[in-house]
Amino acid sequence: MSDELDHDEHDQDDDVDEGLVLVHVALLALYNLLWSLHWSARGDPSYGDHLLWERATKTVRKDVDRVAELVASIYEAETLDPAFTLERVVELLTENAEEDYHPAIRALMLVRHVSELVDLVHNEDVDHDLAAQNVLAGVADHLNEIEYLAQQRLGGPAAAGAMIEREIRTRRGE
Repeated sequence: MSDELDHDEHDQDDDVDEGLVLVHVALLALYNLLWSLHWSARGDPSYGDHLLWERATKTVRKDVDRVAELVASIYEAETLDPAFTLERVVELLTENAEEDYHPAIRALMLVRHVSELVDLVHNEDVDHDLAAQNVLAGVADHLNEIEYLAQQRLGGPAAAGAMIEREIRTRRGE
């Protein structure tokens, strides 16, 4: 009996390490961040920020659902274990949770992380699965749009890049 439990736990660990599951987790983290930014927008451009983050939140929410449906169809619905998922979401959200970061910087950094993960999974893990490729391509397209909007909020791509580099150097103590 103990061997069976160990085997079952190992199988579940293998499932949750699949790239699509990690994409789902990362999208949930992004959704939570964007939702929080949507409701906490304040200051001079607060209404514009409120609308920006609302638009991004709605887009990512749909992508969370599409990826979850894909994961459930490829593996099993149990693969989307909420305890595992929430633990990983919290890890991603706390990595760059510095309070002094501009909200658009926090969003942009997480969007870029999720985009890199989507690209990696699309190119390496799902070469054989057309449905997964299509879903991930759609997610990548949405992330690109959100990245563009966040960059524009920060003054354009060059300004956004400079702000992120400055934040990273500051965090490293340089």
